[in-house]
Amino acid sequence: MKHPDQRTLKQVAWIGLSMMLLLGVISNISDSFEYGQTDDKPILAIVTMLMIATALSVWAVRTSLQVVDRQRQLFWLILSLAIGFRAVMLFTPPIMEVDYYRYLWDGKVVQTGVSPYRYAPQIVLDASGAQLAHASQDQDLETLVALTRSSSAHEILTRVHYPKLTTLYPPISQWVFCCMASVVPTESSVWVHVLIIRAAFVLFDLGTILLLAIMLKRLDRHLGWLIAYAWNPLVIKEIANSGHLDSLAVFLMLSAAFFLLKVRSDGSRSHALISGVALGLAVGAKLFPVVLVPAFLARLGRYGWRMAAGFGFAFFITCGFVLYPMSNSYPTWSDSAGKQSSQHSQTTALEQDGLTNFLSKWRMNDAIFSAIYYNLKPDRDSSDDSQNNWYVVTPSKFRDQVAKLQNHVFFGSNPAYTLTRLFTLSIFGIIYLRMLGDLRSGDEQIFLRAILFVLFSFLMLQPTVNPWYWVWAIPFTCFSSRWSWSAISGVLLLYYTRFYFQESSLEFTWWQQSYAGVEIFDHFVVWIELILIVIFVAFAGRLDKA
Repeated sequence: MKHPDQRTLKQVAWIGLSMMLLLGVISNISDSFEYGQTDDKPILAIVTMLMIATALSVWAVRTSLQVVDRQRQLFWLILSLAIGFRAVMLFTPPIMEVDYYRYLWDGKVVQTGVSPYRYAPQIVLDASGAQLAHASQDQDLETLVALTRSSSAHEILTRVHYPKLTTLYPPISQWVFCCMASVVPTESSVWVHVLIIRAAFVLFDLGTILLLAIMLKRLDRHLGWLIAYAWNPLVIKEIANSGHLDSLAVFLMLSAAFFLLKVRSDGSRSHALISGVALGLAVGAKLFPVVLVPAFLARLGRYGWRMAAGFGFAFFITCGFVLYPMSNSYPTWSDSAGKQSSQHSQTTALEQDGLTNFLSKWRMNDAIFSAIYYNLKPDRDSSDDSQNNWYVVTPSKFRDQVAKLQNHVFFGSNPAYTLTRLFTLSIFGIIYLRMLGDLRSGDEQIFLRAILFVLFSFLMLQPTVNPWYWVWAIPFTCFSSRWSWSAISGVLLLYYTRFYFQESSLEFTWWQQSYAGVEIFDHFVVWIELILIVIFVAFAGRLDKA
């Protein structure tokens, strides 16, 4: 007679193979996403299949939790299929993403010894063309011009997104970019460069899976929860296929959490120090983990101020060391003719700074932020094509008063954006304070669930809610005991319908305001996302019992 766990393991395997089939179909129809292809792209089909795969992964979590005695076999099943999923997507053309071209170019720049924070790609393009004579005034620029004589480097440079802006990626990520550039022969094809850097991020992704398995085992949690991350289609798509560097920051952040939890078991100050270093390195890979510093300090405070101080010292020293190259390099200004000079105004130079632009201007997939922003933004402001949106309820006189703050030294040229930032930051601060009790809890699982909610709140209040940012929080869903948290990944995949609406001629009128093309996504689909996410979070307990 077969052991009951054997039947459950077979069910999990069949679910996994069904997911593999879906990913295989996506791979088979993804040729139209090759760079430069103008064919119609099966965006809606791919989004639908990824959402179905998300439903299957949630089903796999719930089924795997029925395994009682054979969790070791379950782990190897989860790991082997997780590797298989990533292998399929790794060799699939990247779908609707081009960020990796910036990574590749940054890596080549760092390899030459030039700061990636100094020159926007457009400056190098201009200098390598008709304005080559200007390069002779700047040795570093000459070095980058010489770099573009390699066919692959020049091709990568021409494909960089937002070429007029300098890079916004911190030094630890730059170091990884450089290492990957060093292992690929200079004249290798662009496809080889792309494949290698994506493979590197997959390795960090697999490292996160193994670290999660260790943490689950240590906390005596069922290993079936590992599927919540290891088989998550959003993670697989964003790391293995799209090649986002977030897997590096997530691995370092989770390492910091791992060593933080070890403090409780042995009271070792060295683990607090290691946790501080790891979190500092995570910030050096991508800045977002800095929001966890108060949470970690609150946790360590229960073990004495010396423990918290040791962590804080290690974190801030590490951050200072790894982030110094960003603070020590300023963008070189370039005019439309390609002439460049570091003598021009700092204000003009900062307009080409990638991080400054990201923090002060960018908005994407941001229902909550938009709702506040457009209720502060005056109608007569022509800097945005969408005015009088259906969710604007504040009187125009109030918004005109906000506009009078323009160019004030504190509010800048877009006071509505600055005020919205302050308002959402205040909401986040209130949520953080509310979570302090859970963050200080002696129960490690309560602490990890609180971290999940902190990251979730931080993400939802941002002006840029790219779906791959949710990868930051997904590891902590393994400790939530709520499968509904995993379902959020499927909802965020709706983001990719934006590319469909971008090419669509669909147009309609709603509340005397016309919406066409991408506006349909920006002002309607994002609200569908938000409503579904609120349902999954607010009614998590009831849904999980269904």
